[in-house]
Amino acid sequence: ASHPHADHINGLVSVTDTFQVDSLMMPQVDYETQFKKKHYKKFLTAVEEHQIPVTTPSPGSIFMLGSAKVTVFAPNSLVYDDLNNTSIVLRIDHGENSFLLAGDCLKESEQEMMAAGYDLKVDVLTAPHHGIAGVHTYSDDHFAFIEAVGAPYAIISNNILASYAFLTRLRQTADVYCTYSSGTIGMGSDGTNLSIWMDYGTE
Repeated sequence: ASHPHADHINGLVSVTDTFQVDSLMMPQVDYETQFKKKHYKKFLTAVEEHQIPVTTPSPGSIFMLGSAKVTVFAPNSLVYDDLNNTSIVLRIDHGENSFLLAGDCLKESEQEMMAAGYDLKVDVLTAPHHGIAGVHTYSDDHFAFIEAVGAPYAIISNNILASYAFLTRLRQTADVYCTYSSGTIGMGSDGTNLSIWMDYGTE
């Protein structure tokens, strides 16, 4: 559960109702304040009803997901003014393939990851904050981060929210796939090769 915003946790209620969940990873936030929000209350109630153990990840910690190694890159602070910066950011390494799941991290969290010296270079980036570059259309907030990542493939989950400046910059170095134009996007790794599939075909 990357952070307590509705578009990132509402679907997890159905997940907990459908599957046996052995553990749940969540960032440390002001639960009392967030609990007043209906969507978060519903989520935490589902977690309690299914008695799912909850862990708070530490930056730099590593765990295995099958044969893939997952490293936690963020959050690196306990308190942020914007909840988006509490997003859990994960690097996944599967053989020769690598992925960075950026959640909704913003400039502050991105700067912390770069300053920490994490190995940000990956093959695939899920664009931070749905490709929204900042407070206005032409913000360059994410530019330093996507340059540090240098991924040749990027996936944006949004409904045409991505800023023009962000898309233009990202497309200079990456093949970009957007859910608003391609529908559901999946990506597979056999440890050597990547495969991408969408509602409208496979590449």
